[in-house]
Amino acid sequence: KIHENAYSPDRGLNAPQYLGLIDQWTSDKYLLREELYNQVKPLFSVYDKWIDKYGSLPLYWGKPYNYE
Repeated sequence: KIHENAYSPDRGLNAPQYLGLIDQWTSDKYLLREELYNQVKPLFSVYDKWIDKYGSLPLYWGKPYNYE
């Protein structure tokens, strides 16, 4: 049987919780809060290099994720 994918690192603690797949939705325990996000912003040149190589960023790269 193929199960739904519950591992969703961009959703942090709000990953979907499917019965029998607890190993997938309990692995992320920390949130990337806006304060930390802004602290590492000087490293964002990595994003520019990624775009140069792959053409675009993954969906939630380049902006803080709203965990609500």
